Amino acid sequence: QTGGGGGGSATIGAIVAWANETVPSGWLECDGSPIPAQYADLIALVGTNTPDLRGEFVRGWDHGKGTDAGRSLLNNQPEGVNPASLTIRSGGSESGSTNALRFQGGLGNISNRADIVKGGNQETRPRNVALMYIINADGSSIGPGGGGNVINYNGAAAWGNVNADGTLANGLNCTTAVSSDGFGVDVTFNSPMPNDKYAITASTADRTSTSSALSYKNVTPNGFLVYVRNQAGSAAVCGFSFAVHSTNALPPKGGTGADAWAQVDSSGTLGGSFNIKSCTYTGPGTYLYEFTTPMPSADYAVLVSNSDATRSAQIRSYGETTTGFTVFGT
Repeated sequence: QTGGGGGGSATIGAIVAWANETVPSGWLECDGSPIPAQYADLIALVGTNTPDLRGEFVRGWDHGKGTDAGRSLLNNQPEGVNPASLTIRSGGSESGSTNALRFQGGLGNISNRADIVKGGNQETRPRNVALMYIINADGSSIGPGGGGNVINYNGAAAWGNVNADGTLANGLNCTTAVSSDGFGVDVTFNSPMPNDKYAITASTADRTSTSSALSYKNVTPNGFLVYVRNQAGSAAVCGFSFAVHSTNALPPKGGTGADAWAQVDSSGTLGGSFNIKSCTYTGPGTYLYEFTTPMPSADYAVLVSNSDATRSAQIRSYGETTTGFTVFGT
């Protein structure tokens, strides 16, 4: 079972050093600028402006240690120099390097004021490299960046949970509508795939005997057409779920990857799994799945398939709730 959402995200308010002048989508430069109102979660964390980290060194917050006491988070600190002293001895000479101060024959001819001039730089600093600090504004991951040709991304490029009337209950990177002939559902991507060589997995959401097979056609970079056929071979609109995977497809915003998956044998025993607390055999061909961590809503996509190559089976899911769902096979 697979579903979209939840993976590939970053923490709102996270700050990273970025090696490019172009700020990635969903991030803001730490330049002290006002934060757009759409990023309400970030404003709640850091205030109305981004931290201004241009030209600044970042120091770990003291937080009660006592090394750099009396400071709060995001507090600016001016430059400072440790107290220094200069000792001058009369009667004799102090020698050392060619830059040493030398005094001979007492201090009678030295005035009571001495000026020590610093070097030619405007600041005292260690060796350093200039990078841009950016802050996460909406939970988006940075992604591969750099303008390369290969995108190392393994989540779903699009997924959907489609109602029986062809409307989209929930999904990612897609819209749906009943096809012009009235019997299928057109799936259209919000962000097209790089080409038409993508994988589509889908399953029906109808447990009744009138629905038996799902097929798709008219595959293009912009979308595809889905038909569900009953046992008589007639096409009819029926609820279904689908997921699309495509090489080099841009990671969509809003969450990617699988929120739960499992490999289960005929007795309901879990093999490999993620976020599946249990699978219970409740009767002939019927299995109840329970999530370890519930879904945010019941509008998620469920995809199921038969792993027994020796027999043909029609498998579908129903009864989706935030805590789990049921799978039925014939």
